[in-house]
Amino acid sequence: MNTYVVNRYNVPTPGATSQLLSFTDATVRQFTAFDKNTKVLFISVTNGGVYMTIDGSQPTTNNNHKLYGGSNYYFNSDLMSQAKFLRDPNNANSARIYASELTN
Repeated sequence: MNTYVVNRYNVPTPGATSQLLSFTDATVRQFTAFDKNTKVLFISVTNGGVYMTIDGSQPTTNNNHKLYGGSNYYFNSDLMSQAKFLRDPNNANSARIYASELTN
């Protein structure tokens, strides 16, 4: 039996501020450190999409998970602390990732 209980109704992490990554070129970006109480990130991708890796490798057109512009995602904060992001080069638009820190 799983003894870790997750509240499905997360709340903002007290004292944590949201983070924004903006992409206008082919620079790989990462989030800065998250609050120690943050468990989950609510992420919105706007404008164009981005490529993401979570294994420490650099995201490329052949090595990525695609996050689509106009979509929202929930991710574990430990996973996202390792994530690297690159703007999808097929987009004519710049891309933005807005991340809100949540706890349970």
